[in-house]
Amino acid sequence: MKVKILSVANEANLTIDELQQLESKKRFILDRKGAIAFSKEQGKREGREEGKRELIISLIESLLGELDVDIKNNFNQVSSYELNVKFSKYI
Repeated sequence: MKVKILSVANEANLTIDELQQLESKKRFILDRKGAIAFSKEQGKREGREEGKRELIISLIESLLGELDVDIKNNFNQVSSYELNVKFSKYI
């Protein structure tokens, strides 16, 4: 709270242009923080999806033996939705 009070007091001594620049910088920082948070969530989603793919391949290989590289690569082209629909009861 004390920092906020000092911040308001400091802004009171700024010109209109300086205040506008300060507000612009604050918006930029908030935008960057939002982009970082979004990127982190996207990375987590991609990691979970990759983990599901690896688990499915591992389960299939435990039943059928080593899969061909081309078959494994085809799993990377299947959408996350398709994986969930086709394999949700197994993972």
